[in-house]
Order: sequence, then structure tokens, then C-alpha cells
Amino acid sequence: MCLAIVDHKFFIHAHSVSVPTIDHVVLESRAVVSLYVLQASAVRSVRLTVYSASSICVEQEKVETFQCDMSVLKMRIKGVFIWAGCYEYKCESGRLHLRAYAPAYLQPIASYVAQFKATTPLMSYGIGPIVYLEGLRYKAFMDMSNKWTDGEVLAKREKDGKTLYYVHYLNCNRRLDEWIPEEKIDFSSCQSKKGTRASSYVDKLRSGNRGLLIKNKGQVQDSQELSSAAPRGSGSLNLRDDDDIVTRVRNIEEVELGRHRIKPWYFSPYPEEFTLLPRIYLCEFCLKYLSSDTMLRSHLRKCPFRYPPGREIYRKDRLSVFEMDGKKQKVYSQNLCLLAKLFLDHKYLYYDTEPFLFYVFTEYDSYGCHTVGYFSKEKKSAEDYNVACILVLPPYQRKGYGNLMIQFSYELSKMEGKIGTPEKPLSDLGLLSYRSYWSQAILEILVDLLEKENEDKPQISVMDISKRTCIKKEDVLAALQQLNVIHYYKSEHIIVIDKEKIETVQRWRSQGKVRIDPSCIQWKPTDWTKIR
Repeated sequence: MCLAIVDHKFFIHAHSVSVPTIDHVVLESRAVVSLYVLQASAVRSVRLTVYSASSICVEQEKVETFQCDMSVLKMRIKGVFIWAGCYEYKCESGRLHLRAYAPAYLQPIASYVAQFKATTPLMSYGIGPIVYLEGLRYKAFMDMSNKWTDGEVLAKREKDGKTLYYVHYLNCNRRLDEWIPEEKIDFSSCQSKKGTRASSYVDKLRSGNRGLLIKNKGQVQDSQELSSAAPRGSGSLNLRDDDDIVTRVRNIEEVELGRHRIKPWYFSPYPEEFTLLPRIYLCEFCLKYLSSDTMLRSHLRKCPFRYPPGREIYRKDRLSVFEMDGKKQKVYSQNLCLLAKLFLDHKYLYYDTEPFLFYVFTEYDSYGCHTVGYFSKEKKSAEDYNVACILVLPPYQRKGYGNLMIQFSYELSKMEGKIGTPEKPLSDLGLLSYRSYWSQAILEILVDLLEKENEDKPQISVMDISKRTCIKKEDVLAALQQLNVIHYYKSEHIIVIDKEKIETVQRWRSQGKVRIDPSCIQWKPTDWTKIR
């Protein structure tokens, strides 16, 4: 893990970084950045490389410079005194001493001493680790509504020397949750939730106490220990546990994916060291997550992919769809689920992706295939689910991709000869997309039936609609009720299509929106019950 990279001139600044799980740190002279001070107990070894003819400026009350020859220092941090070349280190009682010597005279020209508390996690980029709280309720100022509203404080962290609190605004979607400074919280308005002790906790919240990290299974662990937890991935998405406070706090600041920088909405279980970064970088082809733009550019030079690592099963115009097997393309599938979780609140992730297929939708150009979204489905579904999870990434929303994905899932169901339905519950945006697709698909069938020649009283049943569209009967009924076309007349239910509905269908067709062309799907169903 490279903490600082320096070229010709570099400045020693007072920065610190949390590196609780790595074995060594490499510092090389390549670009102008800061040299980081390390917590003695955080690493097992340090390797510092300084290239010859480097002009090093040590920033103190009095700045002095010197020329140094190449020197390489390898140090085991065990509280012992070791020095080599023009650097001297001493670690004792959590105190790290750094002295720099001019090689010609071997006289100290500067000294940097950093005091660290063994109980306090360190920060990088001015962003501290998240400390999870009990979730007390206060009045908080919401910038979007420009008024004070009821909020639940779930966590706190340090950023650029300021304390920020993570607030969930009650009766609002969790994607509106945000980090706000303490001046936007009225701590005198504390309202205790059931089972909390508000009297003793308010003071703790505002004090420097570290707080606790609360794990899924009721365990409580110190905030420095979570970094060892393995990231989880998934194809299966089930109901989120509202009692798991860790999953309720958005932990990633920003994601760079291709040409887009995206603000996440929700928590995703990326490794903890990535939560200390102002931005994480994803390869848009293999979805590997990296900590810097430099590492991303280096990865892109070596990445063998310019498209998702699966089988292309559809291509028309600029749309291309790839099928991924969660067992064969396991790493990609897990990375895809980690990305998806940043924008899905109502479900959480499991590690096992093997029982799932992933269908990734991309826009392709001369550079490659750019991911716009995906849906997953179980290989074996007793409930005939044709979608387990569906997501359109924020930069591509409101462009019709959600409708295309839903249509594609039903085209696959038609090719399988099965009636399909999405796994419930759906997210709010997912439900809107499905209702829109169901209404459009069903209304087009009904209008086509009315327009048939010599058909005075066309007849069709709910089951007929279900078989033609492969939409489950319950979903057909829900769509008909939403369209308000079912009426009770002379002891039976009838469907009434008025002129307005006919004009709506004609308007849809005249807009020329992109639709899935079934003839372009290069895919055959697999009987997964015969495959172990």
C-alpha cells in the first residue's frame, strides 16, 4: 500500500493514516504529496525509498533543506531504536520520532515527533473512521427543506478537524440521509427511542468518547477491529435488518466509475480502509475497486477487459447485454453487488453469488462497453422469480433503461416458457418501473384486441393476458386496478378501455423509444435442475 509518493521535492506534513491490516508500507519518491506519520502499532514494517539528488524540505518552525543520496530503510516496529542513512526512527509508548540527517555532516537538521493514543484510530485525507451511536433523536436542520425536522443521529466522524454527525430524517427516504456539522443539531431536543438511555447518552454523544461498532449478530466490537471483517458480495438480496445500525450509515463518500463521479445513497460493505477515502475508483470494465486515480490508471493499462467478463447475448444499436454466471465470474459478480448496494436500501448482501445469473446492460462505443445497470435472477427459483435484483446506475436513470431491463427479463421468461415475477419487496424506484412496464404491456394487448377487425365484443381473461405477457396473474390484476379499467357490470367483471387509454398507447408508439428486439437475443434456456 503506497501512502506517499514523492518526486525531487517533498514536504513532511502532519498527516496520519489508519493501516490496521497491512504488513508493510512503501514510501517512494515519484510525485509531490505529503509524507505520512504512521501509528507504531498499525504496521509490521516500513520501507522508505528516497532517490538520489532529492531536495527534501522538512516543514518545521524553521524550514531547512538538504541533499540526500539514495538510502533505503527497513524497520521492524517493536519499540526499538533503528536508524540508517539520513533518517533516524524511534518508537516507544506510542510515540514515533523521526530525525533527518544531512549525509555529509550527519547532523540533525529537523525532527518530527508525533504522539498517538493507542485507543484512537488514525485518519487519512482528513477523514476519520465512522463511530456508530445508539441512534437518539434530535431536531436537525435539513438543507433540502430549509427547516428543522426530526432526525435520528446514527454515527459521527471527524473530517478536516470538524465533527460531523450522520442524520436520518424521520419519514424521509434514506437516500436523503447526510453528514451534518453539530451546529445543525439541537442537542437540547433529545427524544429517546425505546430501550435507550437518553439521560446518560447525550453527554457521551458530544464528548470525545469513541463509541462502538455494532455488528449484525448482536456482537459489539471496538471500532478498530471492524477493518478485519471480510467484504461481502451477493446475488441474493433479502430484507435489510433495520436493527443493524452499521448498514444504516452511508460509508462511501463518492465513486468514480468511468466518466462519472457518483454520490452513493446507502451503505455497502467495502473494506473499512476505503471508507476513509474522499473517493473510491472503480474500473468500469471489471469493477475492481481502487483507492486512487493513479492506481486506477495503472490498473487500466493492465486490465484485459473492455467489456464485462461474460457472454454477450444481445446487441442492437448501442445497447449490449452480457450474461454472467455467479459461479464462473465470481469476483466480478461480488464487485457488481458491492456497487449495487450503494444504491439499494431495502436489501442487504450475502457472500454467495453462485446460485445467480447476472445480466449487465452496457452502452458500447469504440473504447469499450460502459455499464449502465443490471438485473440478477436465481438459476433455480421455486417461486418463478425472473428477477432477484434490478438496478440502473444514477447517471443513466430516466433514460428508459429500467423499462428495457424489465422487458428483457420477460423476454427471457417467454423463451423459457415460464410465467415470471420479480422478487419482492421491490424498492420504491423498482416498483414504479415495474408498474409502468406492466401497465404499458397490458394496455397494448387490450388496445390491439379492440382494433381487430370483425371483433364486436372482444373477450380476454386475466390468465390469457398472463400467458401472452408472461406476467404473473397477481401482477396483471394489480396493473389493471392501477389503470382503473376493471368495472363490475351485470354480475360480472369487465374491462373498459376508453378513448384516453387508446390515445396513450398511440402516443407511446409514436415516441419511437428503444425497445428490446427479441430476434437479437442470442440465448438458450438452461435446465439448472440437471446441473449440480
